[in-house]
Amino acid sequence: ARYLSLNHFIMSSPKLALSDYGLSSERGFVSNPDPLLTLSAYFKPWDDLAERIPSLQKDSSTLRKLVLDLPLLDHTRLDGSAELHRANLALSTIAHAYVWCEGDEGAPRSIPRVVSVSWVGVSERLGTPPVLTYATISSLNWKRIDPAGPIAFENLRMIRSFTGTNDEHGFFLLNMLVDLAGTPGVQASVDAQQAAIENDDAKVLDSFKVHLGASRT
Repeated sequence: ARYLSLNHFIMSSPKLALSDYGLSSERGFVSNPDPLLTLSAYFKPWDDLAERIPSLQKDSSTLRKLVLDLPLLDHTRLDGSAELHRANLALSTIAHAYVWCEGDEGAPRSIPRVVSVSWVGVSERLGTPPVLTYATISSLNWKRIDPAGPIAFENLRMIRSFTGTNDEHGFFLLNMLVDLAGTPGVQASVDAQQAAIENDDAKVLDSFKVHLGASRT
């Protein structure tokens, strides 16, 4: 048998692109375009309950009853990554609130089918585990107060939260803004990898310098 060299494999690979991984050169790990603010009317039960989570956290019996009363919706009606990420945010918020609203001692051993079936289905389509990830709660969970304004702390709020407090909003939004500031480093990482494939030592070094500068921002 004839074995191809690693170098042959690398050189024959397609050019690397951030878009292949759901990222962008303009915003790195942060959603581009802005996250969807709402889902279609069919999925309104998810959105409505997720929005009420902060006011229900101290009333666990009501929260859990409302979760159990949700209809089992057809997640296959979600179209495209933006809708899937938005649905994942709603379902993750509901599921985690259901489990942890009474703390460790009151955590149930399972999540109701009306949530878990859709949550697992959406997660499989996104290629992520059915759990609240950093990307879901931070990079994909923000909105502009003034839609025409900048992506700046004073013009941002979380789409969904667990407590509704300024502390929670500040914690996750600042993390998102740190990710946004590091965008040049994300692109530089891809540029460095591509330069290595092309044996361009000078470009590899230049890309590392950009990455280092971004990490110090």
